[in-house]
Amino acid sequence: VRATNDTTDELRDLDARVDGMVETIKSSCLDISKLIIEESLKADQDFDQVINRSMVITLVLSLFGMLASAVIAVLTVRTIMRPLRRQIEVMVDIAEGEGDLTINLDEGSGDEFAELARRFNIFLAKLNAILRTVRDSMARLEHSSETLSASSGQTASALNQIAANIDSVMHMITNQSASIAET
Repeated sequence: VRATNDTTDELRDLDARVDGMVETIKSSCLDISKLIIEESLKADQDFDQVINRSMVITLVLSLFGMLASAVIAVLTVRTIMRPLRRQIEVMVDIAEGEGDLTINLDEGSGDEFAELARRFNIFLAKLNAILRTVRDSMARLEHSSETLSASSGQTASALNQIAANIDSVMHMITNQSASIAET
């Protein structure tokens, strides 16, 4: 009986120790759970801060990118517009000025505007050649007209002289006819 009592006491001690250990494990699990929850909340806060920083950095980089794009666009437009404005000024001068067709556009840039200028300069050269031909033809026509006018004047004078001579001959024939008729 004693041995049974000793075993029962040992079992009770063991049961009490197991219960104590279970309570310690429960307490430890609760402490670990609390630590995990606290660390999880802290990690969430850290993650939110990282997200917020990332959003700010993204926003700043986006604004910088838009600003850089705007600057590049303005520079590109200016680069394109400067030679175009020069060509427009020359064409306006030709169209509305004194019509000086000896002006040439600048062909030195080596881009599409230079090609346009080269083609326009070729057009102006051909137009100048046509105008020179017309001017030379007009000069020859004016000279021919003056020669024809002078010849017409001389012809008219010769015709007047011939008419006067015919009148004179007629007058003489009439006088001689009258003289013959009297005799």
